[in-house]
Amino acid sequence: MARDFDGATNEIEFAFNSILNIVNPFSMHAWVTTDTTAAVQETIMSHDAGGDGFSCGLSPTGTRRARLTTLGVLDYHFTTTLGLSTLQDFYADIDSADDSNLFLDGAFQETITHTVGSIADAGDAFMIGSSADTFFWDGNLSECAVWDAILSTSLISALANGVNPFVIDNDNLVFY
Repeated sequence: MARDFDGATNEIEFAFNSILNIVNPFSMHAWVTTDTTAAVQETIMSHDAGGDGFSCGLSPTGTRRARLTTLGVLDYHFTTTLGLSTLQDFYADIDSADDSNLFLDGAFQETITHTVGSIADAGDAFMIGSSADTFFWDGNLSECAVWDAILSTSLISALANGVNPFVIDNDNLVFY
């Protein structure tokens, strides 16, 4: 069931859990709709309160452009945009070579390459719909999941076809 976020105050916060102290490679998934019509930063999910960790959502550099970040290290601002008020399957990862890949609805969109590694996060809550009580999501979110591995294209396709994240690479699933 999707949760509606108002872009101003709604968020879901989970207490700190050391299992989310992950480094490359890792991947994030959610079913999303966005009601945003401006170039603003909004967060699907994050593990940050002190300027380190990771987050994914929308970039402030363009209207509804996808973004994945290893906070304090590198922002991956994709050129791919999310549809307005359209349910989409969002998947992004950072591999062991520090490259970030974006898929929408199971289809590969783009890769951003880089040579700076991510950093582990220490002691922060995990949030859906915001990042440290800022950058609130405006739209719906559901099936949010994080793995400490890169998923194969067949598993990414399965997610886009509605397979529950709990049964996708369960050994590496760290949040659902």
